[in-house]
Amino acid sequence: MRPRFRPIDGQSAPSVLPLQRQTALALLLIISAVLVGMAFLAWSLMDGTASGAPVSAWLINLATTVFVASSAWNQCLASSRRGLQPSPIGSAVFAPLVLMTVTFPAASLVWRARTANVEKLTRTELATPEALTFALLLFSASLIAFWCGERVLKPRWSSPVTLSSGAPPRWRGAQLILIFIGLASSISQLGGDRTVEFSERGTQEGQGLLVLAWWCLPLGIAIGFLFSHWDSKFRIVLSLIGIAMIVNSGVRSPLLLIAIAFIPRLVSTIARSRRPFRTWTAAIMGSYLLVAVGGAISVWRGSIRYGNPVTFGAALYNACLDPLKALTSSGIDTVDGLLLVYSLPTNIIDANLTDLFKVVQTAIPSQFYPNKPEFISNIISHELLGYGAAGMFMSGPGYLIMIGGSWLAAIVIFFLGGIIFRQLAGRRVGGVAWLILTYTLIRFVMGGDAFDFYQGLTLVCISVTSLFAAKCARLVSARLRRADLKAGERMEFSLD
Repeated sequence: MRPRFRPIDGQSAPSVLPLQRQTALALLLIISAVLVGMAFLAWSLMDGTASGAPVSAWLINLATTVFVASSAWNQCLASSRRGLQPSPIGSAVFAPLVLMTVTFPAASLVWRARTANVEKLTRTELATPEALTFALLLFSASLIAFWCGERVLKPRWSSPVTLSSGAPPRWRGAQLILIFIGLASSISQLGGDRTVEFSERGTQEGQGLLVLAWWCLPLGIAIGFLFSHWDSKFRIVLSLIGIAMIVNSGVRSPLLLIAIAFIPRLVSTIARSRRPFRTWTAAIMGSYLLVAVGGAISVWRGSIRYGNPVTFGAALYNACLDPLKALTSSGIDTVDGLLLVYSLPTNIIDANLTDLFKVVQTAIPSQFYPNKPEFISNIISHELLGYGAAGMFMSGPGYLIMIGGSWLAAIVIFFLGGIIFRQLAGRRVGGVAWLILTYTLIRFVMGGDAFDFYQGLTLVCISVTSLFAAKCARLVSARLRRADLKAGERMEFSLD
């Protein structure tokens, strides 16, 4: 018997298939599609050519991604309409991410419309039919594994949705502290040599406190949008100024953190709307603008770094005209990174699961731990690609292959990651913990390194510190008020 759910705002509860039936149907379709792709690949290899296998794998990846995205969003909206937490929210973010960073960029490689960026650097053909087929099928399997992990176990808790319950007051003061510290740090870094700054990005040591202070700004802005800035115009103005300074700094990942803050409100708005076409259109246009701005920042920063500066406006205009080119040429090399990992000899990188301990090791100040181990993506990028700073995206599956030893280990870890994500991040969708975990998930799927988890740990430390500072400020303010009241009472008593 189908359960009844209480409608919201006079709406009727949507009819959705039970969880067990939908999961079984999804698995049947996906497994069938993957088996067809594998059979097509095996036939192509036996026939002496694998030219058709990447097309089959791309179609499977497209179908898998679209199916998981539509299923996850349908479930999130349905649970939100019932007054429950939107779930599986992780898969609802993961699937569109794969579509933007894997499926679309890989299409131009499958149909030979462009040369992979990593091939230009290594001067070696890496986007072979076998490599492309492997990469696309692995991303499809990783997405399915994460999606199943989010659905296989129900959390022990069950709480109503919190998106409409109002912004928690404890973050009100912490958000202002983060904004002011971040703005002060950004202003202090203005006026430097941009060429030197962009060339040395990612190579400086002993700058931990400055980096922490700078990251207060995007975190404070994201928390502000997460809680609608407590309906304060002053906070909105501060956030807009902060976004302009972030764009001026030439760093893109903080914009991703800020964009994630809009997702809970997006789910809530669509779930309560009878005609959500306008909301979906705004979301698609926002994603388009995010891609264009990210690509423009990359082009603008690179032009300054190599001595051929162009204006940010010109770079943004070109990125808006061709967002796919902006995406594939802006350093988001998720597909290229997995192709590179596939081509690497097994003995070139000595890595295992203990590589994750670099998250803790990197957090130790350089004064106490000067010789910190280098991240895997930096090692590969420096030694094989000649990068002077930072590192190339290895992709989440690529990194897990290197530390897990096989593609099967990568799939299993993504399955466990889906379980952990729902248990940790799904308890209060729209909270700061969810914001940081979702940001870490997106970074890891695209980038693939222990550094992504270190970035998440950094945001956790900043959040906890800001809450502690705000609480101390409230305690001091309360004591001062009590002292003023006592002083006033004593004065009245002396006058009497």
